[in-house]
Amino acid sequence: MALFESNPHFIGYNPKQYLIALANILDCCASRLEYNHFFDGYFEKTLHVLVHQKFDAEFRAKEHLWAYLNRVKAYGWRQDNAQALAEVRQELVQLYRAVQEQKYATTDLDVYVQDSLLRSALILGDFSAALVAYNDFLELNLGNYREDLQMETRLLGLIPHYEFGNWQLLDSLLRSAHRLLERKYQHFQLGRLFVQAVKTCVGLQKNQSELERLPLIWRQLKKDALSLTTKRRLADYILFTGWIDRQIKGGSVAERVYEVTQTGYRV
Repeated sequence: MALFESNPHFIGYNPKQYLIALANILDCCASRLEYNHFFDGYFEKTLHVLVHQKFDAEFRAKEHLWAYLNRVKAYGWRQDNAQALAEVRQELVQLYRAVQEQKYATTDLDVYVQDSLLRSALILGDFSAALVAYNDFLELNLGNYREDLQMETRLLGLIPHYEFGNWQLLDSLLRSAHRLLERKYQHFQLGRLFVQAVKTCVGLQKNQSELERLPLIWRQLKKDALSLTTKRRLADYILFTGWIDRQIKGGSVAERVYEVTQTGYRV
């Protein structure tokens, strides 16, 4: 960035490379465990470059979409994340529809858009929208592409069904997730712990027995899960942790997710 901006003629000569530098910085800012206040400045720079440099329409539309994917991710960490996130999520939906209406090929974007829409809906507590995004994700023909993300998204898809009390359906979804973990993702210990805990809680909910055990199960899952990862990697699983905290403490997922970003957060 410094090299480009201290030599402005480089930007005009190779604007795509400058845009790549901006995209990388946006991704770094959005991937931090707390909201990075430099993000908005880099985001505005990105939009400025997209508007004022010469790019073909398809490239411009897709890069605009990538920028908003990072913005949705970054705004999930904000203290006022519910309101701010809802606004940028809707902007992402509109941009994605516009790209589809232009019939641009988006096979390299679909998985990230649907995953982002699912995660942001869960943070917002809009479990109906989360189910829509989850079902749209399942309809994508992804093959072996980003299998790690596919597995994690399948587990996140259990959350809205649990919130709606779809206990019978969850039995089937849990069996499917368990088979997938056994067959291809035996190394994903966090996933195995999560599936087992949800399965136990679903059994108690179905039978309406020993419901007082539910918080104890979630607390144990939280301890076990956080023992597997470091604070640095917590951002990868922050949505799981925030939702588990909701089961223990109540409140919204957004409140619990923001709490996880704080330096004083404890198991």
